[in-house]
Amino acid sequence: MGEMVERQELGACVAEDSGREFAQLVGFFQALQARGLAAADICAEAAAGMLLSSLLTNALWRDVWPDVPNPEENVRHYVDLAVRAVGLNQPAASGRRGAP
Repeated sequence: MGEMVERQELGACVAEDSGREFAQLVGFFQALQARGLAAADICAEAAAGMLLSSLLTNALWRDVWPDVPNPEENVRHYVDLAVRAVGLNQPAASGRRGAP
């Protein structure tokens, strides 16, 4: 974020990329709904926004917060929470919680 103040040309790239990532995540959650793998009443836009916001917040603050797990571990946790929040039914054989 601070670098965008010094290099304002980065702002458009960041906004464009995040918009594309947001649209891809919305499509992902909608595809889960269409296949009956996620709850029919979720808001795909809210789920995508929640996940992206969590990742961005972690990236901005991980150097300041003590005892934060490494980025790879945190991403797994955030994604796991997001798919659970939408009611993803995962096979029991995957080693994760979910419907059998």
